Amino acid sequence: MGIKAPWKGWLGVAMPIVGCLLLANTIAAFVLALFNAATLDLYHDRPVPEYLATHGVQVRAQLVLFWCVVPFVYVLVSACEYICLWTNRLNPLYVLVSSVVAIGVWILQIVLWSLCTAGSDDIPGYCPWVYREPWGRYPSWSVASPKGAQWAVPTIFILYITQLTLAALVVNRQRRTSFRKSDMRQSWAGKLEQVESQSMLVRSSWPGLSSHPPDAESQFMLARASLNSASPWNSPSLESRSRVVSESAGSEWTRSSLRSEA
Repeated sequence: MGIKAPWKGWLGVAMPIVGCLLLANTIAAFVLALFNAATLDLYHDRPVPEYLATHGVQVRAQLVLFWCVVPFVYVLVSACEYICLWTNRLNPLYVLVSSVVAIGVWILQIVLWSLCTAGSDDIPGYCPWVYREPWGRYPSWSVASPKGAQWAVPTIFILYITQLTLAALVVNRQRRTSFRKSDMRQSWAGKLEQVESQSMLVRSSWPGLSSHPPDAESQFMLARASLNSASPWNSPSLESRSRVVSESAGSEWTRSSLRSEA
């Protein structure tokens, strides 16, 4: 199993490296976020508030949702994209859109984390209860809380921007290839029209040619002359194409005349 088109060349080496690093950093952010939700000490020496005593499970669930939803979702997304890359099912256009959306979502998430854990007096109402009161504290040995998950996000930004750049290169290459194919088809169509007009001109200049149907050999010679003249890799001048068609048509008319005389 190897990475094929459109992720070919050096992109087939760079994209797996970026995808692997992105998956690893997203897992690290998820682990640190889960650590923030799990290590917050709600029941320390101070008297427990009535709300915490009656809604302890709900308060912990708020912490898990607040810290872990976005990292967990993007662990799954990054893993699926990495699998699709190795199975040649990762569309570059999807990577463009997905990277832009992911950057926007992570920006919103880090802003939300910063606002709720700032420790100021004007904590927004949509933050968890323990940050609005404030209540709870992290243990002294937890040096990565509560800022650890936020420290992992800038690296994720860099990796998503790199992935976005690689996908943009592939999409740009596909567009150029599509335009070249379109130009080639138009060139072939124009050359075939020229060959057909030359064939009609030759037939009109040989009166006996239209009265005798061409045999299979003559049709083959005319078709070969038409294809040779229409090929973009073998494009002789208009005069040489006319001479080839005229010789083919002349030999066809000669054989047809001999058959009619016989």
